[in-house]
Amino acid sequence: MSEILNRFLERKKDPFLDIIFLEELERLKERRRLEEVVEEVKPKVELKIPKILPPVFTPFREPMQDKIVEPNSEDTVYLYEIPDGQIGYIQSVGNNSFEDAYLLWLVDGRQVIKTNITWDIASFNAPKSILPWIPVEHEVRWMGHNDSDKRVHFQILCDGFYTDIGNIEQLLGMGLPLGEF
Repeated sequence: MSEILNRFLERKKDPFLDIIFLEELERLKERRRLEEVVEEVKPKVELKIPKILPPVFTPFREPMQDKIVEPNSEDTVYLYEIPDGQIGYIQSVGNNSFEDAYLLWLVDGRQVIKTNITWDIASFNAPKSILPWIPVEHEVRWMGHNDSDKRVHFQILCDGFYTDIGNIEQLLGMGLPLGEF
């Protein structure tokens, strides 16, 4: 409309052009009035459909770790650290065992099994499923203690995943067996 108004103001006085201009103004007014009526009649409903993305799961990078522990000593056999801002879940484990030797299984510095582990929880080919899954905020550590006079070769399978800590509610909503520790 400003273009029409500019043309009107810049023109030479011509009665015929005045009539055309006035007719054009009336058409624009009518069009605007109709647009306003249509806007009033339109329902003002906004559908906000959130974009739901499935959470990203990152598997433990080295679920199988091993270490030879010298006689009459102890050492870390398995260590997995969860990245900052993430939470991990242990889903399955397996280990081997030796006479006069035992393992301690620690999650975030707390012992998972309250006694020394002197037996095979499960084999590596058929690890034991852990239900509900054990949450890990910082680290999973298995300590091997060798009280014998021979070297022992401990092997640990500790499998799971980690995800962004903000995904916990979504994981719970999916009905996954998230445990508390």
